[in-house]
Amino acid sequence: MTWENLEYPKKVALARVIADAILADKIIDEEEIRKYQTLVGGNSTRVLFYDAMTFPLSHAVDVLQGNSDEEQEYVSDLLNSMIISDGVCTPSEAKFQTALEYCLKHNEMHFVGGKPSRKYEIKSFRLSDLYLGKRFVFYIEDKYNHKANAEIQQNYSIISRLLASIGFQFIYIPRMAQLYKDKGREMFEGMAMFLFPEINDTAISSAYETITRMTTADFVENYLAKKMGIDMTSVSPSLLVMLGKSNVITNHTSSIGLRYDTYANLLKINLFNDESVVQVVDKFVSDYNRRVSINHIFEYDPSNTKLLYQGMYKVFFNMVVLAEDNPTLLRVDISTKTGTVSINGRLVNLNTAPASLCVLIIWASIMGDKCGIPKYDCATEEQKEYWQQKYQQIYAIMKNDPRGVYEPRPIYNTIKNRYSELKRLFGETTDVRIFGEETCDAQKYIRFVMSAANVYVDNRPMKDDPVWVNL
Repeated sequence: MTWENLEYPKKVALARVIADAILADKIIDEEEIRKYQTLVGGNSTRVLFYDAMTFPLSHAVDVLQGNSDEEQEYVSDLLNSMIISDGVCTPSEAKFQTALEYCLKHNEMHFVGGKPSRKYEIKSFRLSDLYLGKRFVFYIEDKYNHKANAEIQQNYSIISRLLASIGFQFIYIPRMAQLYKDKGREMFEGMAMFLFPEINDTAISSAYETITRMTTADFVENYLAKKMGIDMTSVSPSLLVMLGKSNVITNHTSSIGLRYDTYANLLKINLFNDESVVQVVDKFVSDYNRRVSINHIFEYDPSNTKLLYQGMYKVFFNMVVLAEDNPTLLRVDISTKTGTVSINGRLVNLNTAPASLCVLIIWASIMGDKCGIPKYDCATEEQKEYWQQKYQQIYAIMKNDPRGVYEPRPIYNTIKNRYSELKRLFGETTDVRIFGEETCDAQKYIRFVMSAANVYVDNRPMKDDPVWVNL
């Protein structure tokens, strides 16, 4: 396997990953530059790098996950050589290298609730005014999992000390909530007076009630999703490892040239088949230690009950008391009465056919098998027939034609052009990515990439509407 054997989209994706690997330690080493230029070669270096910087790390990893075993081995070896080109593997590089090896080399597929899902995922989200930092590991879930929570509660000190040994703080929301509760309202209000003297007593009291009653599922939906902008659709018990930040070129320019958005990247480790949290954490710590040359020990004692205004405690307090919902998380409104789609109140210029295709992609991503719809060049005849049927149902709804008098054209005959048109029209309305192309169960899909919580049909959340649940 050589660089020349790779298809251009995979070259671009690999260039994106290499760039993030090089920048992981905030140092651009001369040897790294030489290796990159030798790899890419010739006059194409800058063009390829530009293309690579137009999308986030998560998209690049998704593209590379569809590689053959030979390609995956080549990519993994290449990335390893890039990261340790200077002979030193810093904590940031070790964390990044571990995450990539998980995703690209040892990422088995599981079926959860009939839906195929990989054990390891890279998530990228556009930053606004909140950043969690890069030395945290979160436990997350969208509904209470008795086994996982019981194990964490029983082994909290073990998990915390394992992660503290490599410089990470373990964040378990029920424990943080209980810590604030144990300190009491008076102490909370006193601390808030020092931190936020401009905030009135009513707001502080409300924040206390919110924090002390918070569950992990609440934190996922109301803070990770709504305030930070992370796609938290259908979250099984998982660990989130913060990886760091990277820049993405936008489709806009400023007076001084290109404009960049800053994205945060994280590794999501899904806990399949009731896996032991302690064992998963122990494996991550061991894999990290195998790589790191110089480690930094985070002085954190899990038995300490003092409310420190630093680290996650500071971020957590700011998030609840001050932060607004992430402005990049747009609301999608679908009107079946008018057959239209709007983004934050701005009507997207779609007639019935493309509007129905848009709704089909959204429904398939958040209500169907959650993969989206198969791409035009890899859909089987059986899949084409199935999705045509769903499209006709949605077309009838958007046409306000319950009897199905109007027969829509087959979507897979023209879906490539229709999809390109959708991306163009949505791009004219907002600079936030609405659709993406992802690999699911070794097949490529077109997918709605925003959170299900932000999709409304006739002012009702789609995910709660029986019509769409039972479509």
